Amino acid sequence: DEDYVNPGALRGIAMHRAMELLDFQADLSDLDGVKKELDRMLSSGRMTGSEYELLSANRILEFCKSDIFSRMKTADFSGLLHRESPFVMGENATKLFDGLSENHTDDGMILIQGIIDAWFIEDGQAVLVDYKTDSVKDGQALILRYQKQMELYGSAIQKATQMPIKESILYSFHLGEVVPLD
Repeated sequence: DEDYVNPGALRGIAMHRAMELLDFQADLSDLDGVKKELDRMLSSGRMTGSEYELLSANRILEFCKSDIFSRMKTADFSGLLHRESPFVMGENATKLFDGLSENHTDDGMILIQGIIDAWFIEDGQAVLVDYKTDSVKDGQALILRYQKQMELYGSAIQKATQMPIKESILYSFHLGEVVPLD
């Protein structure tokens, strides 16, 4: 059915929207604070009612209690948190596709574009954060699925900022945990 929309994908889109709009300086220490923040997003018209209904305040609260949230909040306070950063870059085909040999004759540049969920500067280095809502049994499943994507995001940040990547982190809302890639 061409009209079918995956509800998991919609939930993921809604969660990413909430993270894009989240006021890191708001009081998000308990469920009431998180619900107030979600209500603010809805009442401001920056989030739709259908997005709002798909969100889990409990899962967002778990994120707000994590160490990575605390670090992002500190960066945000200093103006060093970047969210929803678009990028476009060229990458050599042999770096992107396993199985292409280094002497492959058609290993030209491939244009890659995307949007990085969040990254921040800490100790003069970049920390990359990507939110995941996939239903997985453990963090290793996410690492296997998203390792290449995170490498590309890190490369894009390095090329744009000339800054080394300190850490690459996936935050799993399904597992309620930080999944480091390094």
